[in-house]
Amino acid sequence: IFLAVLGISLVTFNYVGLRLIDNQEEDFMHTVATATADLLINTEGSPRNWSETDVKSVGLESNGLLNRSKVINLVSMDYDSLRNALRIKPYDMLMTFNSINGSVLNLSGTELQIGTEPTVKSRIVKIQRSALITDGSSRIIAVVNFILWRPI
Repeated sequence: IFLAVLGISLVTFNYVGLRLIDNQEEDFMHTVATATADLLINTEGSPRNWSETDVKSVGLESNGLLNRSKVINLVSMDYDSLRNALRIKPYDMLMTFNSINGSVLNLSGTELQIGTEPTVKSRIVKIQRSALITDGSSRIIAVVNFILWRPI
């Protein structure tokens, strides 16, 4: 009887420990995804008019709105360079700028999407923000979806 109780206790303890580790990783991924999305939406980046070759920190904001040329620069970047610039290298990502009806926005012939789709067995965290993209006088309402993921 003692050995049966001990065996069941060890299996239960192991299961609880694994679930705790999974929850901690998911919480960490949520923190990383939220901070990254907020950094992109709420900062100008560094330098102020960054490009793929000189970016120190990626940010899309200019005067309270998303800058159209920065958004196009972002989705035109090399995927691995963007992951390095965002400092999310252990994870994969997918970022899309959608219209209110859900379709991916297209500006100047550039589809506003970068990243890779999550695999079937993945841990996924999705952050969604609303923003206005400006090009001087015109403004476009965008729903920004930032998905951080890793295969399980």
